[in-house]
Amino acid sequence: MLSIEHQDGDFVHLRATGKLTTEDYRGTIPLLEAIITENAPLRVLIDARGIEGVEAGALWLDAKFDMKHGSDIAQIAFVGDQAWEKWLTKIFSPMFKGEVRYFDAAEMAAAESWINDAR
Repeated sequence: MLSIEHQDGDFVHLRATGKLTTEDYRGTIPLLEAIITENAPLRVLIDARGIEGVEAGALWLDAKFDMKHGSDIAQIAFVGDQAWEKWLTKIFSPMFKGEVRYFDAAEMAAAESWINDAR
């Protein structure tokens, strides 16, 4: 499941759990694009603790979104608990104009602090 937990102006907190599906992205991307239209560039906190995998179609939609909106994102703090998430963060980070940082699950407070310090 992929959902917007909280949004306040240019800040978006996304929560990703379980196996991410194409339908998850089809439901969330239009909401993110509406927020981008009103508030870009965004600061995004992605809480991915507990992801169990990603469908290929979901990964493709994620990549398309990243390529289209890379300049609309000022910062991404990605919090995860698996080695492959850190690897994916490094692969996708060049698509963004802004800074992307990976934080281990125990570093959620540091991720929140880093993303909020940008204000």
